[in-house]
Amino acid sequence: MKIGVIGCGHMGTALIAGLVSQDPKIDIAILESSTERRADVAARFGVTDCGTDPALLCMNAEVVVLAVKPADIEAVAAVLQPHLGSQLIISLLAGVTQGRLMQLLGTKQVVRYMPSLAAAVGKALVGVSLPDDANDSMRHTAELIATALGTPLFVPEKLMPAVTGLSGSGIAFVFEFVHAMCLGAVKAGMSYDAALTGALTVLEGAAAALRENGEHPVALLSKVISPAGTTIAGVEQLHKHGFDAAVAAAVTAAADRARELES
Repeated sequence: MKIGVIGCGHMGTALIAGLVSQDPKIDIAILESSTERRADVAARFGVTDCGTDPALLCMNAEVVVLAVKPADIEAVAAVLQPHLGSQLIISLLAGVTQGRLMQLLGTKQVVRYMPSLAAAVGKALVGVSLPDDANDSMRHTAELIATALGTPLFVPEKLMPAVTGLSGSGIAFVFEFVHAMCLGAVKAGMSYDAALTGALTVLEGAAAALRENGEHPVALLSKVISPAGTTIAGVEQLHKHGFDAAVAAAVTAAADRARELES
């Protein structure tokens, strides 16, 4: 498969790194306005440098990935559209709908991704929205490329804002939670560094237990809580300070804002 990546910022570079990690011989061409960044990515990953020539990139790509800033999409589309043929377009642009991209690029072969910061380490939840007429081949290609960023989750486009709240913004809520855990441990006598190491281990263990046991979170919670024990004392404080409601409100607020940005 020949893949062209337009934009070598954080997300575009993360995708390239993931693809090369999966298949060191993969054929990737890049388009990037920054000469320095372009040279760095080409040297690090052995990709084809197409400079700023969209015609050259399209000649060397069956799939074109848009990883530019959302504000730049109209300018990019204007120079890209005349050179597009049957390529599949994959967009990493937050807040830009498939309908808008189809209009700008003159093609209905547009797949939309919604990754998160965790894409930099290949561990993102990647929302994937296919066009209505997508066939099995398109779905397979979209899934294969998404795995370079993390774990694909296929959703209709109307749910992309929800994925943004859960994953794209949700990763920040997890950072807040981990930091709060560390502050609590520091108050209890630990150093912050030791607390951070411990909190990350607890987080990884909790995720593994949920994933491997396949049980509802509340079912596992009930196994940890014992009468008049330490855990119920802590859980009581979470409920007292509105933890559940605050987290749920954060996710829905992020989703609502993502929906506003799409309109």
